[in-house]
Amino acid sequence: MEVSHQKFSQFILYTLAYLVLLKTSGMGFGYPSAEYLLSRISFTPQKLMQMLALLLLALFFFINGWSSIRWFKINTPVYLLMLGILLSIANSAHALLAFRFLISMLAISLPLYVFYRFYGSYALYRVWLNFAIACVVLNFLYVLAFPHYGIMSANHAGAWRGLFIHKNMAGSFFALTSTLLYFEAFYYQRSKINLYTPLFLLSCLFVVLAHSTTAIFILLGCIGSFHVMIIVTRLSTARAKLWLLIAYASLLTVGYTLLTTYLEDILAFFGKDPSLTGRTGLWDVLVQLSFEKPLLGYGLGIFHRPQIMLQFASEFGWEAKSTHSSYVDIILGVGYPTAILFLVLLVRSAIGALLTTTPSSQHASFSAMLVGVVVGALLFSAASSGAMLSTGIVWLLLFSCLLICSSIKAMNKASVSQASPLVSSRIITNE
Repeated sequence: MEVSHQKFSQFILYTLAYLVLLKTSGMGFGYPSAEYLLSRISFTPQKLMQMLALLLLALFFFINGWSSIRWFKINTPVYLLMLGILLSIANSAHALLAFRFLISMLAISLPLYVFYRFYGSYALYRVWLNFAIACVVLNFLYVLAFPHYGIMSANHAGAWRGLFIHKNMAGSFFALTSTLLYFEAFYYQRSKINLYTPLFLLSCLFVVLAHSTTAIFILLGCIGSFHVMIIVTRLSTARAKLWLLIAYASLLTVGYTLLTTYLEDILAFFGKDPSLTGRTGLWDVLVQLSFEKPLLGYGLGIFHRPQIMLQFASEFGWEAKSTHSSYVDIILGVGYPTAILFLVLLVRSAIGALLTTTPSSQHASFSAMLVGVVVGALLFSAASSGAMLSTGIVWLLLFSCLLICSSIKAMNKASVSQASPLVSSRIITNE
């Protein structure tokens, strides 16, 4: 009876994990290829999947009772983050909408957190890796079999998007998950002849053929940061690692400053719109709005809703359906203090995994890969919504990386780094 109970619990959690990834990806069959027709898409399947996820989560807690609750371990900064979110909702003029957004976020985030607490970092990483592999293969086959659906038309003619709703989301997703395949192909599995190399190259092909400049920058940022972080982990002292991280962050800051200074010239050279298709004017208006409620914001997720964005369309001159920036999302949603707290927790978790990894530790390249993905998610955040405290798949990837980074930091402190990082990470669930 006990064995069947464990197997049933395992079935629920694995089903939940893959279900929320599929739901948040938004992938589906037969989406119209022209962007102006995408508003006709019905998201009923995604809503049904969210309801199913909530039911499965409730079933899991019911059959496991108190033993499933005691695994939740939350530290003080996270409690403060949760308090900031709840205060933003309570203070919102659209409190019901903000609360519904919170429930939607928890419906996709809790399954992965519970999965991580029960099965550890290795299992969570494998879920992501398996999902990435399936997405590469299925999306490529979909483009070959149904090019009239898998390749966009009209103003984005020729751009690959596969089963995804839009080519930008497809490109960004493959840019981020390519880092996992790159790690498997050239680091973790490098002593073997493996299939990860062609999968990585196929994923890169998708990034290029998605015709998304953002996705290309994300891919370069992920792979480049991965190699920089490899160097960081090989340094012998935490001080040396910290100085190299500061130097790298300074270099990125200088590069970003130069990029923004000459942005119009650079984009004009590549034939792109210098206004980033109206985003710069949009951000000017939204940043001014954030100053009107700087402490608690307007309520979590409020500006994810097109009907809210349309109220300000006359001010920025076009009918944007999102803020097109995850940083603006979180500031408008929960205010500056809570947004800063979230970013500090994010950076601390990522850097903590690097600083506590010894040069001889087998965790080194794995930690570097995770931080590379985090950097890519931060790049995605600069021009797209949905990467922070949200209901999108990029948020789930970022959230998972933070959980695994925290486990690596804890394991190194517990001096269990002699085992494989992708196996010994299970130990963290038994703290």
